[in-house]
Amino acid sequence: MGPSMTLEQSQPSSPTRRAFLGRSAVALSASPFALAFPIDASAMTAADIDAVRRGIDEANHRFEEGFNRGDAAGAARQFYTRDARILPPGSEIVQGRDRIAEFWAAAAAAPQMGVRGVELSTLDLRPLGDWVYTIGRAVLTLAGGRRATPKYVVVWKQEDGAWRRHVDIWNMDTA
Repeated sequence: MGPSMTLEQSQPSSPTRRAFLGRSAVALSASPFALAFPIDASAMTAADIDAVRRGIDEANHRFEEGFNRGDAAGAARQFYTRDARILPPGSEIVQGRDRIAEFWAAAAAAPQMGVRGVELSTLDLRPLGDWVYTIGRAVLTLAGGRRATPKYVVVWKQEDGAWRRHVDIWNMDTA
């Protein structure tokens, strides 16, 4: 399966924005990951993108397995980068793998609204040099059997040989 092309990328609209984007590209090209993934994501082959998608799908599957067997904190420690940030709806930013693990452990343990099961689906994946962003949907099984279906955007980064969530934000659809 090739990359999804459901989102349009906006074009620079001003000299200031073009200058900023140019400086950003230079900064990204100087990163240590630039050798692993070309800064020009359009140069990636379909096979390269498929390999990235498989790595991200595997990471999602490992998180689901760990979380769903009752080890939310352990699953989160394997799923996020050391300096990751999550932006939960209606809450402060949570930064760092250990604090994120605590967040997910508490979310799983909450007696009335706790998350009992997680299923993640990637809807769109876009390489951005040495990073990847995805848009997805989750199905959460809550205490009492209710279900919630948040949507999310994640920035992924390779760390210790695996794709891990680096920035993770989600929200719920209105009822």
